[in-house]
Amino acid sequence: MDFLDKNGIPLKEAEQFYNLIGGRIIQLKRAVKLFKTRSFDETKEIFMDDQLRNFTRAEILPGGLYHNVASKIIRILLEKGQIEYINFQEIVNDKKVADILLDSNIFSLRPSESTINFESKLVESFIREKLYSRPKSPVNPMQ
Repeated sequence: MDFLDKNGIPLKEAEQFYNLIGGRIIQLKRAVKLFKTRSFDETKEIFMDDQLRNFTRAEILPGGLYHNVASKIIRILLEKGQIEYINFQEIVNDKKVADILLDSNIFSLRPSESTINFESKLVESFIREKLYSRPKSPVNPMQ
């Protein structure tokens, strides 16, 4: 929050950015730059569009090669915040796929704790807002 304040971001928007992005300085710097010429909502949509492209490239949206297994991991992470690496491996049940998912910039391995988390607060925000915010229906992409 200090960084955003020092860069002239009003408190309301600073809180919104921090809740969306978390404390990753590179993303906060980008938010500051974008916010100079855009509203918070416009800036947020740019970040969300980036995440949509990331999820599409990672092939975890419906129809994607890794959709089913990624959905299981995402549900656990939303519920528990992290998953033990050994449990992640058991769910994925394929070392190559596990490596692909970890390289996708969606999930992150914390080696010191042997846990899997979302790669960033922004990833989690995207999932909660764009993929899981709608009522369960055939159009919910992560069902």
